[in-house]
Amino acid sequence: MTQMLTQHGKSLALVIDPSLLAQLHIDATTPLEVKADGGRIMVTPQRSNGEDGDISDAEFDAAASEITQRYEKTFRKLAE
Repeated sequence: MTQMLTQHGKSLALVIDPSLLAQLHIDATTPLEVKADGGRIMVTPQRSNGEDGDISDAEFDAAASEITQRYEKTFRKLAE
């Protein structure tokens, strides 16, 4: 999905589609971690971990995506 930033005062804002918000269980009260990683902006909802230390599906998906992108060449060589 490609989106443009929107002028919001002197800042720019990214408007997130309601279907994506619903898929990730994000609303206006969800704290988000925003960081730059290479040439990407990573926006991750912060979830409180349960007592068992499990991570949320969104945290797992973000980590898996980062690992896949970082080690893509290695994974391709291993698959040969």
